[in-house]
Amino acid sequence: MVDLHDHQINKLNILYKEKKYLELEKEIESINKKDRPYFLLTLLGVAKYFKKNSTKEDLIDAWGLFDEAYNKDQSNLLAFNNLIVTSGNLKKFFYLINLLKQRINKFGYEYYSLRSLAEANYLIGNVKESLEIFSKILDDKLITKEIWSTFISLLNYTKEYSQKDYLNYCNRFLKKFENYSKDKIVKSEFILKPQKLRIGFLSPDFYGHSIGTFLYGTLEELKKNNFDLIAFNLRKNNLNENKVNKFLFSEWNDVGSLNDVDLINFIKKKKINILIDLAGHTHLNRLLVIKNRAAPIQVSWLGYCNTSGIKEMDYIILDPNLVNKKETYEYVEEIIFMPNIWNASEKLSSDLVVNELPAIKNNFFTFGSFNNFQKISDDVIEVWSKIINKTNSKLILKTSVFESDDIKENILNKFKNNNVDKKKIVFYNKTLLKSDHMKLYNNIDLSLDTFPYPGVTTSFEAIWMGVPVLTMKGNNCVSRYGESINNNVGLKKYIANDSEDYINKAISISQDINNLSILRQSLRKKSLNSTLFDIENFGKNFSTNLSDIWKKYVTTQR
Repeated sequence: MVDLHDHQINKLNILYKEKKYLELEKEIESINKKDRPYFLLTLLGVAKYFKKNSTKEDLIDAWGLFDEAYNKDQSNLLAFNNLIVTSGNLKKFFYLINLLKQRINKFGYEYYSLRSLAEANYLIGNVKESLEIFSKILDDKLITKEIWSTFISLLNYTKEYSQKDYLNYCNRFLKKFENYSKDKIVKSEFILKPQKLRIGFLSPDFYGHSIGTFLYGTLEELKKNNFDLIAFNLRKNNLNENKVNKFLFSEWNDVGSLNDVDLINFIKKKKINILIDLAGHTHLNRLLVIKNRAAPIQVSWLGYCNTSGIKEMDYIILDPNLVNKKETYEYVEEIIFMPNIWNASEKLSSDLVVNELPAIKNNFFTFGSFNNFQKISDDVIEVWSKIINKTNSKLILKTSVFESDDIKENILNKFKNNNVDKKKIVFYNKTLLKSDHMKLYNNIDLSLDTFPYPGVTTSFEAIWMGVPVLTMKGNNCVSRYGESINNNVGLKKYIANDSEDYINKAISISQDINNLSILRQSLRKKSLNSTLFDIENFGKNFSTNLSDIWKKYVTTQR
């Protein structure tokens, strides 16, 4: 083993503490690498990972160093923690899950290990396993609101939990994270009867996210209807040069670095009348800002389509397809029912040509789903497998999130367990250009929706490209996305009552390619005459609802 002098150890410690990672890397690599002790391997891995302008090769090297260091000494938590992070970054999910299981079997309950195991299982598509593991750490003193929100959001991905179960977990979340001290919160400065209502939008997803397709057209309509639109960007990056700030908002605010209390006070000083939260329980949300009342009226819309469980969230914007009148008790917020659909899309590119039904020339039928792979539950795979095994077909899968061989292999193994030939499952890689992504729908005859968490953006895209979507009825607003979309475009025959009906409909549609071919050529025109792409009327209705809830609020202040 390398025998280091005290002055060498001191120098390494100083470089590490001062975060001089490039110098730290050079210093360690100048030492003979034969039988390097675990702490040198760990430090070298840290240096390679955190140094400025590190490359993919540096990340791979760092992962190997952390792996070697941890195997030499499993009490080395620095190596272990960094091994988890680098494994996740490299999307080595099988390795990571195996590593964490071994760790837990050897050392017993560890919050960080269980949390990481739950996250890895979710990312690879094992949602049921992920929820089971998350449930073991919900009462741990180390748990954060972010992990709690992740758990609540994941409940939407499975049929195992009812809406009542979901609400119970929301209540536990609220009890876990109490309100901030009132003496830290400033008084609101909004104007009761302004010339223009100031509408705030709170989100980490203003740019590069699918909500943009639905948000930006609505913002244009709100501008026409005399609203001041103020953005509160929860990302820590600055998007001031983006067209979203220049053309759609009256004011842009980068607030990702503010803590909750400072953000609440910042929003209050902006004199916001109505604050619209676009995140719900999704990643980077700031629901405790809502819970501590940042604006006189607070509304949930678009980015998360289930109750937040927070009574300070005054309204949620839905439609009659998502929730019927008898179910309103299952939602903490008062429901604003849009007349037809809860969101409408901007028109997509008219330059994209709808082609002939692929089945006509292929002599086989092609199903497809471009929904995120995490939505492809075990129940979905079981149902899709029965369809594939009963038809002369193949299934194309593509996700918009990220590429991972482990995720693909996990999905293939599940299909194999349902007796599906792996050759019938085709994966498309992620595309950089939206137009290239859209053209891939030309290879699909029928889109198969996921359940209980259906697609939204992908369904609008498929319909635009002449590809109808077979969806399944749900039991709450999230699981009824597909119902609402199909009802609004006149595709009621493409809504299945249950799994058996879904299978039968898929088989029946695949056997009637003449009618499917006719529908393909007429579907874009049909959608343009529907509420799906009627952003103007949607915006008018949206504007009216905002004005009405403010008028209602004003009457309560007299």
